[in-house]
Amino acid sequence: MKSNRILWVVLTLCVLVLVVSWTQGNFAPKKKLPAQPASAAALKLKRIAWQPSFESALQLSRKSGKPVMIAFHADWCGVCKDMDAKVYPQRPVILESVNFISVKVDSDARQDLANKYRVNALPAILWMRGDGSVIDRVDGYADADELVQMMRSAIVNAPPPTI
Repeated sequence: MKSNRILWVVLTLCVLVLVVSWTQGNFAPKKKLPAQPASAAALKLKRIAWQPSFESALQLSRKSGKPVMIAFHADWCGVCKDMDAKVYPQRPVILESVNFISVKVDSDARQDLANKYRVNALPAILWMRGDGSVIDRVDGYADADELVQMMRSAIVNAPPPTI
Protein backbone atom coordinates (compact mmCIF):
# COMPACT_ATOMS: atom_id res chain seq x y z
CA MET A 1 0.00 0.00 0.00
CA LYS A 2 2.82 2.38 0.92
CA SER A 3 4.74 1.55 -2.30
CA ASN A 4 1.63 2.40 -4.38
CA ARG A 5 1.43 5.77 -2.67
CA ILE A 6 5.13 6.49 -3.33
CA LEU A 7 4.70 5.46 -6.97
CA TRP A 8 1.70 7.78 -7.27
CA VAL A 9 3.67 10.71 -5.80
CA VAL A 10 6.62 10.08 -8.14
CA LEU A 11 4.34 9.89 -11.19
CA THR A 12 2.55 13.08 -10.14
CA LEU A 13 5.88 14.89 -9.77
CA CYS A 14 7.03 13.68 -13.19
CA VAL A 15 3.84 14.92 -14.82
CA LEU A 16 4.19 18.24 -13.02
CA VAL A 17 7.79 18.66 -14.25
CA LEU A 18 6.72 17.84 -17.81
CA VAL A 19 3.85 20.35 -17.70
CA VAL A 20 6.09 23.11 -16.33
CA SER A 21 8.78 22.37 -18.93
CA TRP A 22 6.23 22.36 -21.73
CA THR A 23 4.72 25.70 -20.68
CA GLN A 24 8.18 27.28 -20.59
CA GLY A 25 8.85 26.17 -24.17
CA ASN A 26 11.53 23.60 -23.40
CA PHE A 27 9.89 21.05 -25.67
CA ALA A 28 8.77 23.40 -28.42
CA PRO A 29 10.25 22.42 -31.77
CA LYS A 30 12.80 24.84 -33.18
CA LYS A 31 11.42 26.75 -36.10
CA LYS A 32 13.51 26.03 -39.15
CA LEU A 33 13.33 28.60 -41.88
CA PRO A 34 12.85 27.25 -45.39
CA ALA A 35 15.78 27.03 -47.74
CA GLN A 36 15.81 29.41 -50.66
CA PRO A 37 16.26 27.86 -54.07
CA ALA A 38 19.88 28.12 -55.15
CA SER A 39 20.60 30.12 -58.28
CA ALA A 40 22.76 28.77 -61.08
CA ALA A 41 25.53 31.16 -60.02
CA ALA A 42 25.34 29.92 -56.43
CA LEU A 43 25.63 26.31 -57.51
CA LYS A 44 28.95 27.10 -59.21
CA LEU A 45 30.49 28.72 -56.13
CA LYS A 46 33.29 26.81 -54.44
CA ARG A 47 33.63 29.16 -51.45
CA ILE A 48 32.14 32.28 -49.92
CA ALA A 49 32.93 35.38 -51.98
CA TRP A 50 34.62 37.45 -49.26
CA GLN A 51 34.99 41.16 -50.02
CA PRO A 52 38.40 42.79 -49.50
CA SER A 53 37.24 45.40 -46.96
CA PHE A 54 34.38 46.43 -44.72
CA GLU A 55 33.95 49.67 -46.63
CA SER A 56 33.77 47.94 -50.01
CA ALA A 57 31.23 45.47 -48.58
CA LEU A 58 28.99 48.31 -47.35
CA GLN A 59 29.27 50.10 -50.68
CA LEU A 60 28.37 46.95 -52.59
CA SER A 61 25.51 46.31 -50.17
CA ARG A 62 24.06 49.75 -50.84
CA LYS A 63 24.30 49.16 -54.62
CA SER A 64 22.90 45.61 -54.62
CA GLY A 65 20.40 45.89 -51.76
CA LYS A 66 21.84 42.74 -50.18
CA PRO A 67 22.64 42.75 -46.46
CA VAL A 68 26.23 42.40 -45.25
CA MET A 69 27.53 39.39 -43.34
CA ILE A 70 30.59 40.51 -41.40
CA ALA A 71 32.73 37.87 -39.70
CA PHE A 72 35.00 39.33 -37.02
CA HIS A 73 38.10 37.21 -36.36
CA ALA A 74 41.71 37.46 -35.20
CA ASP A 75 44.89 35.61 -36.12
CA TRP A 76 45.23 34.26 -32.56
CA CYS A 77 41.61 32.99 -32.39
CA GLY A 78 41.55 29.18 -32.60
CA VAL A 79 37.77 29.02 -32.80
CA CYS A 80 37.86 31.46 -35.73
CA LYS A 81 40.29 29.13 -37.50
CA ASP A 82 37.93 26.22 -36.81
CA MET A 83 35.09 28.11 -38.47
CA ASP A 84 37.35 28.89 -41.45
CA ALA A 85 38.22 25.21 -41.79
CA LYS A 86 34.96 23.49 -40.84
CA VAL A 87 31.99 25.84 -41.22
CA TYR A 88 32.53 28.36 -44.01
CA PRO A 89 33.50 25.65 -46.56
CA GLN A 90 30.26 23.72 -45.96
CA ARG A 91 28.08 23.65 -49.07
CA PRO A 92 24.86 24.91 -47.37
CA VAL A 93 26.76 27.89 -45.93
CA ILE A 94 28.27 28.72 -49.33
CA LEU A 95 24.88 28.47 -51.05
CA GLU A 96 23.24 30.72 -48.44
CA SER A 97 26.08 33.24 -48.65
CA VAL A 98 24.94 34.41 -52.11
CA ASN A 99 22.19 36.35 -50.33
CA PHE A 100 24.81 38.53 -48.62
CA ILE A 101 27.81 40.69 -49.24
CA SER A 102 30.33 38.85 -47.05
CA VAL A 103 33.45 40.28 -45.45
CA LYS A 104 35.94 39.14 -42.84
CA VAL A 105 37.30 41.78 -40.47
CA ASP A 106 40.35 41.30 -38.27
CA SER A 107 39.22 42.73 -34.93
CA ASP A 108 42.81 43.57 -33.94
CA ALA A 109 43.48 45.51 -37.13
CA ARG A 110 40.06 47.20 -37.10
CA GLN A 111 39.50 47.95 -33.43
CA ASP A 112 37.35 50.90 -34.49
CA LEU A 113 34.80 48.50 -35.99
CA ALA A 114 35.13 45.98 -33.16
CA ASN A 115 34.37 48.76 -30.67
CA LYS A 116 31.55 50.28 -32.74
CA TYR A 117 29.78 46.92 -33.05
CA ARG A 118 30.62 45.84 -29.48
CA VAL A 119 32.62 42.78 -30.42
CA ASN A 120 33.69 41.37 -27.05
CA ALA A 121 34.15 37.73 -28.05
CA LEU A 122 35.41 35.99 -31.15
CA PRO A 123 34.30 34.84 -33.53
CA ALA A 124 31.44 37.31 -33.94
CA ILE A 125 29.23 37.32 -37.01
CA LEU A 126 26.96 40.27 -37.65
CA TRP A 127 24.38 40.79 -40.35
CA MET A 128 23.71 44.40 -41.24
CA ARG A 129 22.10 46.68 -43.76
CA GLY A 130 24.08 48.81 -46.18
CA ASP A 131 23.79 51.75 -43.78
CA GLY A 132 25.67 49.76 -41.11
CA SER A 133 22.68 49.10 -38.86
CA VAL A 134 22.73 45.62 -37.33
CA ILE A 135 20.02 43.11 -38.23
CA ASP A 136 21.26 40.20 -36.12
CA ARG A 137 24.42 38.68 -34.69
CA VAL A 138 25.94 35.55 -33.22
CA ASP A 139 28.85 35.63 -30.80
CA GLY A 140 31.03 32.55 -30.58
CA TYR A 141 31.18 29.36 -32.59
CA ALA A 142 28.24 28.36 -34.76
CA ASP A 143 28.19 25.10 -36.66
CA ALA A 144 27.07 25.04 -40.29
CA ASP A 145 23.40 24.27 -39.51
CA GLU A 146 23.20 27.05 -36.92
CA LEU A 147 24.92 29.51 -39.21
CA VAL A 148 22.60 28.73 -42.13
CA GLN A 149 19.56 29.24 -39.89
CA MET A 150 20.95 32.56 -38.67
CA MET A 151 21.63 33.62 -42.26
CA ARG A 152 18.05 32.79 -43.25
CA SER A 153 16.74 34.65 -40.23
CA ALA A 154 18.79 37.72 -41.18
CA ILE A 155 17.28 37.67 -44.68
CA VAL A 156 13.77 37.45 -43.22
CA ASN A 157 14.48 40.31 -40.80
CA ALA A 158 16.18 42.55 -43.37
CA PRO A 159 13.73 44.96 -45.00
CA PRO A 160 13.64 44.90 -48.78
CA PRO A 161 15.91 47.45 -50.43
CA THR A 162 14.41 50.77 -51.41
CA ILE A 163 15.06 51.60 -55.03
